[in-house]
Amino acid sequence: KHGVPPIEVMRWATSNGAEALKARGRELGRVEKGKLADLIVVAGDPTQDVSLFRNPDNVALVLKDGVVAKDLLPHTIVAV
Repeated sequence: KHGVPPIEVMRWATSNGAEALKARGRELGRVEKGKLADLIVVAGDPTQDVSLFRNPDNVALVLKDGVVAKDLLPHTIVAV
C-alpha cells in the first residue's frame, strides 16, 4: 500500500524488531535452536500480501514460547 515490499514489512516486524529490543532481542527474531519459538502459520503467502495477518480466519497455527496456542491445521493420521 505504501510502496514497501511485504517481505520487508515482515523483516521489520521480526528480526529488526528483535534488534530494537537490545538484550532480549538475542532470543528473538529468527527461527533457530535456542531462540524463543513464536510462530504464526497463515493461509496464503504473506511475502506477497501482509494483510493476511489482519483476518484471524487466515491464521491456521500459532506457537507462543514453543507451545501451540491455536491449531486449525488439518491433521492426517498416517498408518506406517
